[in-house]
Amino acid sequence: MVKNMGKINTVRPPGYKKRKITSEADTRPKINTVRPPGYKKKKILPAVTKRMVISKYEKCDAFVQDYIIFDLETTGFTPENCQIIEIGAIKFSNGKEMSRFHEYVKISGSVPKKITKLTGITDEMLSDGKDIKTILENFKKYIGNSVLIAHNVSFDMRFLQSFYYTELGYCLVNKVLDTLPLARRYMTELENHKLITIKQYFQLDLDSHNALDDCYVTYILYQHILKTSN
Repeated sequence: MVKNMGKINTVRPPGYKKRKITSEADTRPKINTVRPPGYKKKKILPAVTKRMVISKYEKCDAFVQDYIIFDLETTGFTPENCQIIEIGAIKFSNGKEMSRFHEYVKISGSVPKKITKLTGITDEMLSDGKDIKTILENFKKYIGNSVLIAHNVSFDMRFLQSFYYTELGYCLVNKVLDTLPLARRYMTELENHKLITIKQYFQLDLDSHNALDDCYVTYILYQHILKTSN
């Protein structure tokens, strides 16, 4: 049985002040948020979305007389996180030039300085360019079902296929011929088979890493291979 303890004395002593109950966070010292002179808030950049890399394409295993030679310039080595900045192509029939296709691509961000140094392509040159989706649609109309030819074509096709799939939801089905292994087979006298070396071999006064000029060098190379192989 609990005994009656009586009333508890609640009279406060003289000078008593009721204590304010605070949370643990309220008792922490405040951090000085004054910014030093010249302070700039760091801009948080959006995460870079990685692109699916697609390397597959249909190879052409025979010499052809009607074809389109193409070349790309890009901001780097992989389509996973690099961009196409220039597409050039020349259509030929029986060794005769029929037409040309050329576009600079308006990209997000700036052209890396090392790429500008290599290609001569600047942000200003791309500022009036079309978006990549529009250019890919126009390029598809231009090439139709033609056989495509390029030097070290695996590099260019990896970019094209990846961008076509990402931007338009499909890949190119054109047959593709690579002049690099052909140059190695029919021009054994060369130290290497880079396009710049081949350009010097044929004494062509053209720029390197320029899409249309590289297409023309590839055309001269292909014509030489056709004659040598007969």
